[in-house]
Amino acid sequence: MNVGSVLTAGVNSPPRISPSGEFAFGFRPLLSSQSNNQDLFLLAIWYNKVPEETIIWSLNDHQVPEGSRIELTNEGQLILYNSRGQQVWKAETGNERTACAAILDSGNFVLINGASIYIWESFRLPTDTILPGQRLRKGGRLTSRQSDTASTEGRFQLRMQQDGNLVLYSILLPTEVITDAYWATGTNHPDADSELVFDEAFYLHRGQKQKHTQHHKTELGIQTGFLLYGQD
Repeated sequence: MNVGSVLTAGVNSPPRISPSGEFAFGFRPLLSSQSNNQDLFLLAIWYNKVPEETIIWSLNDHQVPEGSRIELTNEGQLILYNSRGQQVWKAETGNERTACAAILDSGNFVLINGASIYIWESFRLPTDTILPGQRLRKGGRLTSRQSDTASTEGRFQLRMQQDGNLVLYSILLPTEVITDAYWATGTNHPDADSELVFDEAFYLHRGQKQKHTQHHKTELGIQTGFLLYGQD
């Protein structure tokens, strides 16, 4: 996406595709049960070559009506506007100006400045999923969805705490109050420099010349599980 580029929320609006075609960035329509029969859309990243087109990142708190848009403005800001032209979300880049944006073959959507440095990336703001090559740093978290068909946040969180401990918590809804920690790595230490890393080895070689891509993701499940998926 170059400065001035716009993606509009609509059933027939094409997304932006990564160079290999593996991932797409754009608007996904919500099911009528999720949107009270309104035509609402979710800004998301999804697997483009998997039949289910599984979402791996989304702005769950910002469901917008048809005609809304995501724009890389002339001022170098990535902003989500609703159909009335009101700003509902902006990528936080500090004082940095974006020169262009791209959806990469890793599934990471990035904003790039004039020095070719990533100044914002979706990998640093995961929802319920991490992908190969992605890291969950201190203060980061994954939050489950309420159901397979609902994008709203669910009852479980995986948190990489500032003390270096990786902890699974249950959450009270709708208050979102953290209750019990039911699993932890026990890696807490005052000087800990811990992070959760998903190894990047997601190519499987079959035979001497054939390279086969397998789609991997790790997801915080709806019930209690931290799940690893692989799909051809």
